[in-house]
Amino acid sequence: MRAYVRFTVAILACVIGLAVPAVASAADLQRAEQNDPRIAYSGVWTTSTSTGYSGGTMSWGATGCVAAVAFSGTGVDLVVFTGPAYGTARVVLDSTDTTLVSLYAPTYRMKQVVYSKRGLSAGAHTLRMEHTGMSDPASMRTNISLDAVDVAEGELTSATPYVTRYEQNDSRLQYSGPWTLTSSPRYSGGSFRYATAAGSYCDVTFSGTDIALITSKGVNYGKVRITLDEGTPVLVDLYWPIWVPQQRVWASGSLADDTHTLRIECSGESTGAATAAFVGIDALDVGGVLMP
Repeated sequence: MRAYVRFTVAILACVIGLAVPAVASAADLQRAEQNDPRIAYSGVWTTSTSTGYSGGTMSWGATGCVAAVAFSGTGVDLVVFTGPAYGTARVVLDSTDTTLVSLYAPTYRMKQVVYSKRGLSAGAHTLRMEHTGMSDPASMRTNISLDAVDVAEGELTSATPYVTRYEQNDSRLQYSGPWTLTSSPRYSGGSFRYATAAGSYCDVTFSGTDIALITSKGVNYGKVRITLDEGTPVLVDLYWPIWVPQQRVWASGSLADDTHTLRIECSGESTGAATAAFVGIDALDVGGVLMP
């Protein structure tokens, strides 16, 4: 019946001289599951399994999570899992077209198309899905999810990871004051740098849209003072009852695509339960590049 209607519309259009735009049917859509190796993930994503998900699995994440997609085609759909624990995602098409998409629903729902774009020029395109930290007032959390990607009249290509990891020993990080270098296979890149003297700091300059601090937490860790673009400093508590390495403790969120500065400083402060006030740097995840 649907094919008959489309055929009839096309005939009428020819008779009266109208142009009918091509519409991608289900047969024109190429589906890629969320675990397709051509999708590049940044941040900590968790995979959940259910027969109700497309392909049997879906991935969800929170602070600092980005999924990068590259495709060749004329349209794209994002298929996700929605529910009361999900927030608002930022979808960026070809680095310029930005849309905020709500993944909140009062009940959990599988295989939901929350973003759909058609009429793109045939050729190469990029798309990013980013965690924003925003949500509907009724939402319990701000998670985002990805179940599958449908490409109209084309297919996925290999995406470039949105975030690049820079280790603490990168020469572009400028340290001031006493910092101690230590090694362990459990650190990112095998090494870690920490300070105990209040006022010791590390200055970072980068060009891009976001940055996150990766460090350790533990009983002897204090509060790190973080200042972005010479704004108001933020104190982040690194105390934890056991030692845990490679923790994403702070993320800038989405910034203007420009040059930014970051200072990571030992505050000398700690919670009452902490045995010391260590502050460390293991790595930086940058949506962009470090500058000299």
